[in-house]
Amino acid sequence: MNPLERKAELVRRGIKVMDVAAMVPCAASNVSSVLSGMVRSRRIEEKIAQLIGKTREEVFGLLPKEIPHDSPKPSAVA
Repeated sequence: MNPLERKAELVRRGIKVMDVAAMVPCAASNVSSVLSGMVRSRRIEEKIAQLIGKTREEVFGLLPKEIPHDSPKPSAVA
């Protein structure tokens, strides 16, 4: 899911950033940063995915250390 889809799904379910922050617990700004993809936090990602009803991998993709070493590297943009 892209950041807009993640945010939209929470809104559809009536869940606010402050709600997620209270559940984790953490600052609302941390939740916003994770939703936008600027920061990765397994703890926050797992809570958001649980609330959306999907796996963390479906919502956010793999964390860098979870990507297998034999997977193809993204091509460099010139």
